[in-house]
Amino acid sequence: MRRPAKLLLRLFARRQRRFLRESEAALIVLAALVGLGAGLSTNVQQWLAHSIQRILYGVTVNRLSAL
Repeated sequence: MRRPAKLLLRLFARRQRRFLRESEAALIVLAALVGLGAGLSTNVQQWLAHSIQRILYGVTVNRLSAL
């Protein structure tokens, strides 16, 4: 008998939660990955903002407030 995908996802989530609770190293790795993701998304947002400033306003300096 085939298990529905939702049930398999729940079982996977339970196993992962248990693993993170039992392993301090896994929790540290998860925190590092979350921090890395946050830093990367911040850099992407900064790059997009400066690109839009260049396109809309023709700003070539690093900061719009420097004008």
